[in-house]
Amino acid sequence: MRYLLSILTILAIIGTVWYNNHLTVQHDQNVNELNSQLEKLQLTTEPKINNLERKIKESYDTLDLEEETFRNKRDALETILKQTQAQQERTAQQNAERALRRKKAAVETALANRELTAKEWEVTLATFKTRRAEIAKLLDKNKQQITLNNRKLADIIKRDTEDIARREDAMRSAARASMTSGRAGGRGTSYAIIEAKEAMEKKHRNMNKAVALQNRKLMESIDTMEKELVQMDRAEEKFMQLNSPHNKPVAHLEHSEEFVAKVPVGEKAHQDLLKLHEEHKLSVKKLQNTINDLLDAKNSLETRLSDVRRDINKQKMDIQDKHQQRLRNAQFTGYAIIGILAILTLISFSFTNRYA
Repeated sequence: MRYLLSILTILAIIGTVWYNNHLTVQHDQNVNELNSQLEKLQLTTEPKINNLERKIKESYDTLDLEEETFRNKRDALETILKQTQAQQERTAQQNAERALRRKKAAVETALANRELTAKEWEVTLATFKTRRAEIAKLLDKNKQQITLNNRKLADIIKRDTEDIARREDAMRSAARASMTSGRAGGRGTSYAIIEAKEAMEKKHRNMNKAVALQNRKLMESIDTMEKELVQMDRAEEKFMQLNSPHNKPVAHLEHSEEFVAKVPVGEKAHQDLLKLHEEHKLSVKKLQNTINDLLDAKNSLETRLSDVRRDINKQKMDIQDKHQQRLRNAQFTGYAIIGILAILTLISFSFTNRYA
């Protein structure tokens, strides 16, 4: 019995040692597996990160080269622009001086023509004035003619009336004398007076018709001339508005701003320079976007690698904790079994020695 207990004790010791070694080997395998995963991830991720860093460095170098190229081109274009602006200013000054001379010559010609126009204007106004005076004379003449015709007609009628009255008185006196002397002839005298009056009235009617016709023609002529005066007044007013030199004053050559030579200012920036700035902005923006994308990709890979490394370290700690816990449990169990077997073996040896 005691030999059996001794053998069991030895087996318990061997089993405890083997189990502890087995736990250690399993722990090492798990840790090695995690390390292998981490190394594999690093082998695939770190080259990508290095490649991204290389591309980022190349992008920054390209950006620096773009800035340097832009500065060189800008300096060259600004130099050309200054030279061009100086040439443009000289050309503009020359053009302005030539334009000033042409304007002065044109104004002098205009002044000469303006004097001629003024003379023509005075002649035209004199023509209007002469025609108006002629019409006024004709109007006065026609009005006087109408008055004269009426006066002549009235004088003739008065003279004929007085003549008939005298003839009537003479004939009546002769008739009374004949009747006094006993001669006949009173009735004939009356008929003669009546016929003379009728002839006079007929003559007066014809004269009235003739004078009325002549006066009507004169009145029509007066009306036509008055209308012509109205039209002439309108034509004269329109002519004065359009052609009067006083309506178009000419400023003096020495004080008119119209004849001051003005030099046009050159453009502030040449089109090529503006185009260069725009292209530079686009290039810088494109490179900056590329750099940002590369940095984002690099940060993403580094974050992923860091997360995986943190997870593996956490798993290692968990495995280590479990390994220590299992190892302590195994050692406690093994040591307990060994202790019990050792005690039983001692008890067995004690009983054997007592009863031997």
